[in-house]
Amino acid sequence: MSIRKNVKRIRNPWEYRWSEEGRHPSRSFPTRKEAELFSAERKAALNDGSGFRTKDEKITLDDYAKKFLSRRKKPSTVLRNRDIYKRHIQPTFGAVPIRQIRHSDVQSIVYEWEDMGLKPRTILRQLAVLSTIFALAYNDGVINRIPTKGISRQEAAEPHRYPMTVEEVLKLRSAIHPNYEAFVYTLIETGMRIDEAISLNIGDFDWAQGLLKITASKTKAGIRTIRISSAAKTLISMHVKSTGRTMANSTEPLFVSHKTDSSGTVIGKRVNYSNFRSRIFKPAAIAIGLPELQAHDFRRTSATLLVSENAPPKVTQERMGQTDYRTTNNLYAKGTEKDHREVVEMMERVLNPAPAEKEKEA
Repeated sequence: MSIRKNVKRIRNPWEYRWSEEGRHPSRSFPTRKEAELFSAERKAALNDGSGFRTKDEKITLDDYAKKFLSRRKKPSTVLRNRDIYKRHIQPTFGAVPIRQIRHSDVQSIVYEWEDMGLKPRTILRQLAVLSTIFALAYNDGVINRIPTKGISRQEAAEPHRYPMTVEEVLKLRSAIHPNYEAFVYTLIETGMRIDEAISLNIGDFDWAQGLLKITASKTKAGIRTIRISSAAKTLISMHVKSTGRTMANSTEPLFVSHKTDSSGTVIGKRVNYSNFRSRIFKPAAIAIGLPELQAHDFRRTSATLLVSENAPPKVTQERMGQTDYRTTNNLYAKGTEKDHREVVEMMERVLNPAPAEKEKEA
């Protein structure tokens, strides 16, 4: 390894030479200081065991983003990550050699995201994507540090959680497009995740037994069979009939969109979450005075009602498709006004015992 000045070169006269894998590569720099910095970085990488291969120097963040986005994930997760990378990360870092991206560069882009008005939880998701890409390169020995570690950012607020009251549920059922009432009611009664409901086929609906079989879930505990009420059975049956179908084709989607042909016959396909959220659910939520309501609040509503009505914890856990009842209780269930009133009445009764009857005079 050596640093020397090549007087014949006008641009980048300072050369740094070293041995690597039987070869003798070199790099040229405009100043001796830059050559020394490069040498120091290479030696530090060798000392910590991460290596320093010249062939890795041209690998860009785009190269490792492709590896990250090609990993086996749910299609919806891949689409979300691809959108995050394309919109918020690639324009700044995509073409940059991954070894050249510093901690300060990442900190700068986080400040830019904050100045754009992005919410802390949104920034956290974007950082998670960037961190995972760097982690892949780190594990391959392409970089010797992960620049996203120790980034300063605003603390994320508590996630939105709003379990509806029974009155609000009734209002929403009236405001929602009639084609989706069965879909919404089933979500609230069963507490299933919205993608689980979207994935249901006619063959998963056992009308005679009053059961829904969930096979498309993100967790092992989510693979379950849920018993449903007569009201849910009736609404689902009416939905299938009103969309011009029968129970004969078990592979057809159970819930379909309201698209119709020129004759008015429903020809909708499986419910698309994005379209349902923006075109059907949001307008209905705004109409009943709940503009911040989210589709996932159906699940929170179900959990809250189950806990409030003292449903057995094991049954609640199994209906929600979770491994531990504490997850349901801590993340989804919330005390209702009825619960709070009953507790107040109980405390008043306990703290103010009725006076004992006076003993009858002999």
